[in-house]
Formats: sequence, C-alpha cells, structure tokens
Amino acid sequence: MAEPEYGRLLREARERSGKTIEEMASLLGISWESYNDLETYDDEIILVISLEQLVTLSHALGIDLVEFFSNGAPKPAESVSLEALAESINEYLTANKLTVAEFEDAVGWEVANCLTDPSQFLNFNLDGLKDVTKPLSVDWRAVLAHLSQE
Repeated sequence: MAEPEYGRLLREARERSGKTIEEMASLLGISWESYNDLETYDDEIILVISLEQLVTLSHALGIDLVEFFSNGAPKPAESVSLEALAESINEYLTANKLTVAEFEDAVGWEVANCLTDPSQFLNFNLDGLKDVTKPLSVDWRAVLAHLSQE
C-alpha cells in the first residue's frame, strides 16, 4: 500500500478553505517555514505538531482526522477519550505488573503526568499516540475520533 501523501492532502484542504500558509502558521503558533514543511514533507504532520495543534488544524480546515489518517481503512466503531486512554494504561500496568517507568521505557514516551491529567496527552505528537496505544490494543484512530468531537 502506498504511503499517504499527507502534505499534498493538507495543502489541498488549506487551499479549499481559502486560508493562507501565514494564517495557518499563526493559528497553530508555528513559523511560516514550519507550516510549509507540513505541506511539503508527509511525515511532518505525524512527527512535528502536537495533538492539540492537529485538532486545531482539523477544525480550521474542516478535516476529519480519522478519515485523513485512515488511508482507506474502515473507521473505528467507537471513540476513546483521553481519560479512557489513561485508564487503559493503568489497567495494562496492573495486568502486566509493570511500573509506570517500565511502561515508559517500553513505549519510549513519558506518560506519568498523563495518568493524573489526561489532557497532557494533547502535547504528544501523532507518532507518540501510536506508540502509547500499540501495547494496549487501543486503536489510535479511536482517540483521534474523540478529539475531533471536542
């Protein structure tokens, strides 16, 4: 399956909306160059901006995040809130007799503060969300679905 052309898709959505690169950069709190990179390099949208910025971007451009990142796959049946994600991590820790530090080492992301304040997940990028949800068998797109509803 070919890699999605996220940059091209993002540029087309921005152009349809009538917004400029300058407007989008300002809205996201990033430089013109950084926003331009989002439309130029397909992995930038996954690796560089936070989930909070991604949600802002989707609302500004009318993008359905789940559809945008699903690459033709069916949408998840349900959405998963950030609170439910934190609870899934806690349940995983208990079931696997792991400490938070051991989980963090396994996934490569610090999650301790997210367990007490799930809104902290919004600081993760999309790659981080994917890494954290993988061992939990939680569909990361279901988390995006919830974020898109807010």
